[in-house]
Amino acid sequence: MILKIRFSAAVLSLSMLSFFGCAGDVGSDQNQQMDKEGHKPAVVEKAVFPPEQVQRFNAFFTRLPDNKPLNGNVLIYHEGKTFENSYGFANITERDTLKGDEVFQLASVSKPITATLIMLLQEKGLLNIKDTVNYYFPDFPYEDITLEMLLSHRSGLPNYMYLTDAIWEDKDLAMCNENILDSLITKAPDPYYPPNSRFNYCNTNYFLLAAIVEKVTDMKFESAAEKYIFKPLDMMNTFVYSDMDYVSIPNVAPGHNAFGRAKADFYLNGVTGDKGVFSTTEDLLRFDLALKSEALISRESIEDMYKTRSKFDSKGLSYGLGWRINKNYDVDVIYHNGWWRGYRTYFLRVPEKDLAVIILTNTTRGSFLKSEDLMRLVKPLISTVRKPTGSAGEYLE
Repeated sequence: MILKIRFSAAVLSLSMLSFFGCAGDVGSDQNQQMDKEGHKPAVVEKAVFPPEQVQRFNAFFTRLPDNKPLNGNVLIYHEGKTFENSYGFANITERDTLKGDEVFQLASVSKPITATLIMLLQEKGLLNIKDTVNYYFPDFPYEDITLEMLLSHRSGLPNYMYLTDAIWEDKDLAMCNENILDSLITKAPDPYYPPNSRFNYCNTNYFLLAAIVEKVTDMKFESAAEKYIFKPLDMMNTFVYSDMDYVSIPNVAPGHNAFGRAKADFYLNGVTGDKGVFSTTEDLLRFDLALKSEALISRESIEDMYKTRSKFDSKGLSYGLGWRINKNYDVDVIYHNGWWRGYRTYFLRVPEKDLAVIILTNTTRGSFLKSEDLMRLVKPLISTVRKPTGSAGEYLE
């Protein structure tokens, strides 16, 4: 499947190499070598689950809890064993079968990647999450908002998506992060809440983080993500959609609406950080393994990301830095879901059990997969339920 998208020139060469170049076999000598930044790409093991477990997984995804089959790609990894399968179609109208190397828009599953890049740049001394946004953008009209508040959705900022429709007249022309930032500075819509007063999930936080990445690296966000994350980890089929220059990229599964029609391009696709990463299930597994092996960032930074900044709500859920946290089990469940322009994505991890569940879908038909259903699927690998604590919207000091 060919999807028309746009790239900045700086990323085009790297992205084309990612798709058309020779990535090498997973686990090859090339992948064992350190890159020039000193990182060692994660090796994806290819052992498989026992036949009865494979049958159980397939039975779940061919008949979901709402009695509909999945349309997407699935990867389940546990202690060196990997289950991978594709269900349905890349393009529903054309009925072309999905393949394992199909690329999907990650939607909000992009946020953990953005957050990891922020933590990496902090380790390099280029920024500090205790800094305020005004430190990087002096004209920013909201004071006392730190990068940590952006990462944990505690900034209280308004959602940029409710501002853009009124101010961006030519919807055939893509907006970029700079356009959104300029609009926030000039229009200064009222904040929803005072800084750090409560949790409020908001995409504005993560486009701002991407803008700060661009400021401190003097690179486009897509180029910085390529340099610091995708290339070191051999995530050869992963890129950031920047919507600048049209090129044809193969293997992109287009998002579909509930009627099975492919979604058209959209002017907000050019805004990145909150969304905009395209990837495969196997590349996301590389990312998961790199976090567990500390190939990208230190154990200290990883633990800081998993530390909740808001108290657990009545469902036992909270948010750290770029990750949602579920405390209903005897181990921490670290996860993020996404939904954007015909894509639904799920990235569920239990680092203590060396478990990852990655599901990338390209249709909004049917119900969302529920985290509890996925946890029930992998429950034999995890253990018992424990009682959640805390209440919604309160801050953990």
